[in-house]
Amino acid sequence: MRKTLSELADMLEGRLEGEDLTVTGLSSIEDAFPGALVWAEDEKKLPLAEAGRASAIVVSMETRNSRKALVRVKDPRRAFAKLLRLFSPTGETGPGIHPSAVIGENATLGKDVSIGASAVLGEGVRIGDRARIMPLVYVGNNVEIGAESTIYPNVTIMDDSRIGRRAVIHSGVVIGADGFGFEKDGSRHAKIPQIGNVAIGDDVEIGANTCIDRATVGSTKIGNRTKIDNLVMIAHNVRIGDDCVIVSQSGIAGSTTMGDRVTVAAQSGAASPIGKHVIIGHDAVLAGRSGVIKDVPAGAIVSGFPAKPHREALKDLAYISRIPDLEKRIKALEEIL
Repeated sequence: MRKTLSELADMLEGRLEGEDLTVTGLSSIEDAFPGALVWAEDEKKLPLAEAGRASAIVVSMETRNSRKALVRVKDPRRAFAKLLRLFSPTGETGPGIHPSAVIGENATLGKDVSIGASAVLGEGVRIGDRARIMPLVYVGNNVEIGAESTIYPNVTIMDDSRIGRRAVIHSGVVIGADGFGFEKDGSRHAKIPQIGNVAIGDDVEIGANTCIDRATVGSTKIGNRTKIDNLVMIAHNVRIGDDCVIVSQSGIAGSTTMGDRVTVAAQSGAASPIGKHVIIGHDAVLAGRSGVIKDVPAGAIVSGFPAKPHREALKDLAYISRIPDLEKRIKALEEIL
């Protein structure tokens, strides 16, 4: 793709300063090339961008002048994200069904649907308009996938799952595997049948190799516009609200309820004590490596294990860091005594 800086400035509702060059791509500052447009997030980054090979720089309205062409915008981060969407290769395939795809009986396919090579769709599947099912995808019986959704290769969607419109499901995701349900039967563990499903809202994105288990009964639910990173585990009967963010290597234990706009940072988890199911309130934040074992109030920021209010957790860490010094002082006192 080739765009002039003036075209990009207009699109971003910004202002061009300098020569109206043609941009051939976007780049990081470190890997810039002639014709590239880069982003300097602050004044500290600007000298690096100026010293590099990029032809032009996206900056804030307040950034100083430069010898290179500048595109000034109100919010450089958001502007560059918009540019990334513009320059991103779509990877779109034309509508149609590959000859090697297997389509079950009573399947319903919307307009301009794309079904890739060796994809398997079970009986009673319903695929919305302009959805893309890429090669080697397995879609079980009675699954519903909404319009304009994209299912990447090697995704498995088990029976009765529901996926909303404009969903993006990345490679290796498993949706609707059995929940981990067992009951002690003497010295053995007897399996509890898992007969529920998974229900995913609109505009949800799910990262590679994430697993979302079906409910024992009812539904495991993911709310609208929620974004889930790679390598996340969501267990049976979990309910996640709208606009949540769940970062990689996190795990949400069975029957946890999560409100809207909750942030779960990397390697965090929520686990239910025996006989109780954890509830995480709206707008709560679980800092990285938090271990939640009790309810989190709306708007709270928690960290540590077991998770507690973030300020308290920081104080605990400060006290722990003082232990070696306290040990030395105690030994010195013992020698005196």
